[in-house]
Amino acid sequence: MTRRSDLFGSSNQFRYLKNSLMGTTESPRLELLRSAPLDSWIAVSHDESRVLATGKTFVEADAAAQETGEEGYFLIKTPDAWIPRTLCEP
Repeated sequence: MTRRSDLFGSSNQFRYLKNSLMGTTESPRLELLRSAPLDSWIAVSHDESRVLATGKTFVEADAAAQETGEEGYFLIKTPDAWIPRTLCEP
């Protein structure tokens, strides 16, 4: 069985790696996604700075986004619920 210390060295090195990979603060993209309605489709601006439209279906969200006149947006499906995930030490 491989132990965490075999892969990452000391506990401090593991914490540093975890924080650098996962970040200690939320990114603007994550904040934007969390502000959107759950279990829906959202149209996001090309620079990922704002939600242009939402809909229960892909087609509904796309049609609403087209009405804004914005170009270069993309569509994302939001999750049913936000489930926190953590890295556990063995």
